[in-house]
Amino acid sequence: MAKVFIGGSRQLTELEAAVCDRLDRIVAKGLPVLVGDAGGAHEAVQRYFRGRGYANVTVFSSDARPRHNVGGWPVRVTQPGRARTGLEFHASKDRAMAGEATVGLMLWDGRSRGTLLNVLRLSWPGSRRGPRAASGPPRRRRAWAKGPPTWRACVSSRSEPRRSRA
Repeated sequence: MAKVFIGGSRQLTELEAAVCDRLDRIVAKGLPVLVGDAGGAHEAVQRYFRGRGYANVTVFSSDARPRHNVGGWPVRVTQPGRARTGLEFHASKDRAMAGEATVGLMLWDGRSRGTLLNVLRLSWPGSRRGPRAASGPPRRRRAWAKGPPTWRACVSSRSEPRRSRA
C-alpha cells in the first residue's frame, strides 16, 4: 500500500481545488499520510484532513512538542542532530518522511528551499518511490518529478540565485 508524504511551503496557507481533489483521493483510498508540523501548507493539509474526519495521519516533528497537530494524530519525533533551529533542524523530519513514503505530494510556492529539497529527496535515482507531484504558485502548475531531469525542470524557471541556493 502506498504511503504519502505531503509537504509544502510555509507561505502557502490555502489549498487549491486541484490539491483538495488529490487529498480526497487519498482519503477515498485510505492511504496512510505523513505530514510535518509546520505552519503553512502542513497546517492547511492537517486542517483539511481534520475537516474530513480522516484518521490515517502521522505528524512528524523535530521536537517533542509539535508546532501543529490540529487533528490530535500520532506524532513521530525525529532526531534533529546538532542544529537547534532553522532548515537543518527541521530537515530531519523531512528526511524521515521521504525515507518512509512511497509517494509524495509537495505544495511549492516557487521559493521554499525545504520543499524543493523534498522533491529531490523523493525523486532521486535508486529511491523505491513512484511518481511524485509538485504543485503550487506562482504559475499554478503541476509537475511530476520522476528523477533528476524532471527535478531540474521544476527549478529551471526559477531565477539563478534561487536555483543556486536550492
